[in-house]
Amino acid sequence: MKKQIASVLTATAALGAMATINAGTAHADVKATCNATFCIAADIYDGSGGVKRVADATVSVRDGVARRLKIFIASDSWTAPSARLSYKVAMNKNYRDGTLVCGSAVGATNHACVKV
Repeated sequence: MKKQIASVLTATAALGAMATINAGTAHADVKATCNATFCIAADIYDGSGGVKRVADATVSVRDGVARRLKIFIASDSWTAPSARLSYKVAMNKNYRDGTLVCGSAVGATNHACVKV
């Protein structure tokens, strides 16, 4: 039976806090951080051999101004098709421990990041 874990990323990102979710044998850390403009949160699962799975990530704006948002990890990048206040991507990909998950607006010079 596949375990489903409810996403709490948007609320966590808005608070700029960290939380841990435990669901039986599955263990996920919701890592989040904010800067003056953006918040980023990622649902990260334990892996082996220095690799972790990033299930999803959410970037949101703090000032209430909708922007065309983007999430980027290593060489992977996702961009919202239109301006919005929050943008979530379900990626379900493995990345090396220590890789940065970042979010910002298209063309922005600043971004918020969390470490896998």
